[in-house]
Amino acid sequence: MSIFISNLAPSLDDFISFKNALGIEYKTAKVYLRQLDIYNFEHGNFISLTKEVAEGWAIQHASKSITHDRSWVPPMSEFGRYLRSVGNNTTYVLDNGSI
Repeated sequence: MSIFISNLAPSLDDFISFKNALGIEYKTAKVYLRQLDIYNFEHGNFISLTKEVAEGWAIQHASKSITHDRSWVPPMSEFGRYLRSVGNNTTYVLDNGSI
């Protein structure tokens, strides 16, 4: 059963399965992806990763951090690049300079 609830759930599940098939557990990243999923669900429930959702979640997440740690950016970028690699060319790819 999926831990994801938004319209991104099938893509998120496929992405996690892809990472697992490469031998990557992706435990911490899964937490960040779950948070992104909830944010997407609450802010339009898009089927693709939009700039508004990615940056909105990133700004919200960054504002909660007192350490300025950006370890959550790579999983978001990887998810966006994965979606593009499987044909979703409208997907937004978050980078550290975006936020």
